[in-house]
Amino acid sequence: MSVLCFQNDTVTIRTRKFMTNRLLQRKQMVIDVLHPGKATVPKTEIREKLAKMYKTTPDVIFVFGFRTHFGGGKTTGFGMIYDSLDYAKKNEPKHRLARVGVFIVQQLPKTFFNNIVLWVQWNEQEQAICRGTTYRPKDLLSD
Repeated sequence: MSVLCFQNDTVTIRTRKFMTNRLLQRKQMVIDVLHPGKATVPKTEIREKLAKMYKTTPDVIFVFGFRTHFGGGKTTGFGMIYDSLDYAKKNEPKHRLARVGVFIVQQLPKTFFNNIVLWVQWNEQEQAICRGTTYRPKDLLSD
C-alpha cells in the first residue's frame, strides 16, 4: 500500500459573513483557511495575509476560535479588524490582547497571596480579642 503525499505550500484565505460594526469600531468576519498538505497555519501568518487583503497593519487584527475540519486541509475561525489600536485596547478582552503582546499580564508571586491569607487571619484574631471573644477559624465552626 502506498500513500500519496503532495506538498502544496499555498495557503488560501477567504472571508465570509463580513460585517462592519460601527458601534465597536471594527470589521468582523468568519475566516476560512484552505491549507492542503499542511497541518495548520500560524495565526501570525493569517494576520499578515488579512492585513495585506484589507490594507491595514497586523497589530489591529485579532483572530481566534479556529477549528480544523475533519480530514484536514480546511480551518474555520473568526477575525476582527479594529479601526485603531486604541479601540482594540478598549473593546477587546485582556487575554486576546495578551496573546498578541499588546497587554502584559503581571505575574504575582505565590507568597503574595499567602501573605494576604495570613494577614486576614491575623486581623480576625485581633478583632476577636477586641470583642472579648475567642478566635475560632470559620472552617472549624460547626454551626
